[in-house]
Amino acid sequence: MKVLAVLRNGAEPVPDVVIAGYGPAGAAAAIAAHDAGCHVLVLESTERGGGNTRYSGGFLFDLPDEAAVAHLDALCFGRTDRRVLEAYAAGLHELDGWLRSLGGTTAPFEPPPARLPAPFPSWPHLPAQAFVPGMGARGFGRIIFVVSDTIWAPPAADLLPYVTSKGALVALARTLAVAHGADGIAVTCVAPGLTATPAARAGMPAAAFEAVRARQALPRTLLPRDVAATVAFLASDGAAALTGQTLCTDGGLVMR
Repeated sequence: MKVLAVLRNGAEPVPDVVIAGYGPAGAAAAIAAHDAGCHVLVLESTERGGGNTRYSGGFLFDLPDEAAVAHLDALCFGRTDRRVLEAYAAGLHELDGWLRSLGGTTAPFEPPPARLPAPFPSWPHLPAQAFVPGMGARGFGRIIFVVSDTIWAPPAADLLPYVTSKGALVALARTLAVAHGADGIAVTCVAPGLTATPAARAGMPAAAFEAVRARQALPRTLLPRDVAATVAFLASDGAAALTGQTLCTDGGLVMR
């Protein structure tokens, strides 16, 4: 992991909040923590961050078809028909021209030095382990995993790998909570529902958002800042009695 960004509030050299993974949720949490007065350290394994939202959030990969297919196959756990992946990879070459035809502009950049295909799963407890000794020495720490409410309400059987991986994080958080509670370290999870990130909006039809809103007790579209606010609370002194728990920020779709 590399230091991608440092958001400072004052001259305090020790970060109050460490964000491991600079995708939409990580970015939103980092900004919310900074705006709340925290000193924030952002870690990311690639040069620019963005996660998979590079495909729709402002970054475009135009890789050789073979490498792109291998990468996509790893992300899909090998469960997606290779012909679909090949068609997707071929379509990546057309995105630049399509954006330009709409009046947009693009600029080339060197791809990050990540391995293709991407190793998965990349267990998030590894960066957490690096900070546990320091948290323990201070007698205070917060580790927060972003999971998903699909653990309790799987929308489709073909999401088996995704839902299973998120469930594993919840189990990991509970185990870490027991292991490090005596050191003053609280470990929790945030489980968002369908959130209107750039990737979600680009990859899902409006009808999907409408269907999810209809199932929520609070029928409103979920936004990244909803997740960020929950993360900020769990990192605060107000959550001092919370550990091993998962908070669902999904408008009341899952009640547990």
